[in-house]
Amino acid sequence: MASASGPAIDLDALTELLVLADYWTPLTLGVAAALGIADHLGEGPRSIEDLARETGARPDTLFRVLRLLSSRGVFQQVDGQRVALTPAAQFLRSDHPISLRDLLTPLPEFVLAWSRAVDAVRTGKTGWELARGSGFFPYLAEHPEAAEHFNKTMFSRTRMHLSRILEGYDWSSIRKVVDVGGGTGQFLAALLPRNPHMRGVLFDQPSGLAGAKQVLRSAGVLDRCELVSGDFFDALPEGADAYVLVNILHDWDDDTATRILRNCRRAMSNEARLVVIDYLVPVDQEPHPAKGMDMLMLMFTGGRERTQAELEELLGRANLMLATAHSTPRSLSITEARPAPRSQHVAAPSDLPAR
Repeated sequence: MASASGPAIDLDALTELLVLADYWTPLTLGVAAALGIADHLGEGPRSIEDLARETGARPDTLFRVLRLLSSRGVFQQVDGQRVALTPAAQFLRSDHPISLRDLLTPLPEFVLAWSRAVDAVRTGKTGWELARGSGFFPYLAEHPEAAEHFNKTMFSRTRMHLSRILEGYDWSSIRKVVDVGGGTGQFLAALLPRNPHMRGVLFDQPSGLAGAKQVLRSAGVLDRCELVSGDFFDALPEGADAYVLVNILHDWDDDTATRILRNCRRAMSNEARLVVIDYLVPVDQEPHPAKGMDMLMLMFTGGRERTQAELEELLGRANLMLATAHSTPRSLSITEARPAPRSQHVAAPSDLPAR
């Protein structure tokens, strides 16, 4: 559209930008997730009045929430005052095998970190640190409910890719695997049933292991797992065929991630392997979940998502070398590393920062 006083305005580009600037839809989606609306619609359409009564909401305000989300295809309005599930809303159900309810339910303090995004970009500090005055992981250590929520959201992301992870790598020759920083054992609970020859070691701090026995027992693999409490900044259990880092390295800056990798290398025999499961950022301008997750790390942990070249550099600093990298479009990647030949070893600096 041309203007007599200025250049033509590209209304399509303007509309697209405004869609990108829409922060209220994700936050409104979080309201529906927190209230468990999808769980209450499992048996069919319900009235706004019924949903409000069962979720403790006001009918008029809940109607406004569901009206917006219905306009975006998350729910479907039926006869004005009744609401039904859509295929997208199925993923908000707590009983869905790939439930995103936890992932889409933000805690208030998590949202607050994003309010300091501009300052984070200017200073290099995390939005969380600027908003809360302390580091993210120290806060989780002191607030078990927030830690549990964070662990659930991270596993929600991993769960979306589990079938690709389990089918996209040859686990058959591994008899003993250490899940480093594995929390409640959700990954081993998925991996071990598919590999009956395998035994697992779940390694994490005591707070991370809380609830692990129940998860592993429910999967029928508790008798094939050893739970070991410890800190991956100190030392790891030795003697395994493989060490797995699932969404671990992206939480940390390069020096700290190197420290974790070096501790993995110290625990590994020369025949062992390291399996890193993280996003690899593609070096193009196409949309990819890794680019959004990278911003999340900037706001919360101070870590980052890395390209394959950046990960390979970190591995080299830990006297490891990239063996294979399995990358799947829009999914987590699987990178296998092996101990580097002695001639390629990099001298470890003595001044790596403390945790």
